[in-house]
Amino acid sequence: MQVPDLPKTRRPRMWVARSLEPLAAWPGWADIVHETYYHRTRVRAAGSRTIVTIHDLAQETLPEHFGADLREVLAAKAAAVRRAHAIVCVSGATRAALLDRFEVDPRRVHVVHHGCSPLPLDPAPRPIPGPYLLYVGQRRGYKNFDRLLQAYASSGLHNDVALVCFGGERPGPERATARRLGVPEARLVHVGGDDRCLARYYAHARAFVYPSLLEGFGMPLLEAMSVGCPVICSDSSAFPEVAGEAADYFDARSVESIRAVLESCVGSDAWVARRRLDGPRRAASFSWERTALETAAVYLSC
Repeated sequence: MQVPDLPKTRRPRMWVARSLEPLAAWPGWADIVHETYYHRTRVRAAGSRTIVTIHDLAQETLPEHFGADLREVLAAKAAAVRRAHAIVCVSGATRAALLDRFEVDPRRVHVVHHGCSPLPLDPAPRPIPGPYLLYVGQRRGYKNFDRLLQAYASSGLHNDVALVCFGGERPGPERATARRLGVPEARLVHVGGDDRCLARYYAHARAFVYPSLLEGFGMPLLEAMSVGCPVICSDSSAFPEVAGEAADYFDARSVESIRAVLESCVGSDAWVARRRLDGPRRAASFSWERTALETAAVYLSC
């Protein structure tokens, strides 16, 4: 199944944001300017304090996976970090990476986790027949889908369990790779849809698999757990911090490790049943109310 490309909205959004920035320059209009992305120069609001959110250090850590604009992004991020009166990191892992890469006073750097709003569950029947593993989002580069596909093919799971990819780019070279690895074409499925559709795929999956080499937080972990989808993911960056003891982990750089964890977990009905209970409890500990209160505390600290 193939999903049409979504409209390209990044440039229009950036233009709108830049057009509205001068409003903050009015005297007395803003006490706090909270930058959620990186620019070389700050919004010039008289007398205001600047806060920046750092989502991850992926470009600095894995530069080989990024494009031609990498130098500009890195320079803008460095400038944002230098001028900020306070820095919000979305995880302790991101904070540690930031302090390792930049000379920053640790007292300026705060951890504020994202919250979780359970996806709207759809009472419709399972979206595809038979058991399946679920992968969500982009598949290129450090998202590490190629190793997942290799592990899936070598595990023998493809004889009984499909691999469903939700969203992301159009099916590309992985189709040819899957054929070369012996995965039947019908077992590698590409789908898309809105949040209600995504929740249905989570809810009926044998497991959600997140093999990324690095994430600053990993929102799909909470999405999956909130609707009772068992989680298998990388043991690096923010994954253990977010999923805790409600997930099972593998070494994302080892096809053998991914394969072993897939086989030991996905084939166990007892494991699936236990994780369907563990996930919602873990996801419930991440609330947007707490995110708002902790963000407000950072504002007051300035």
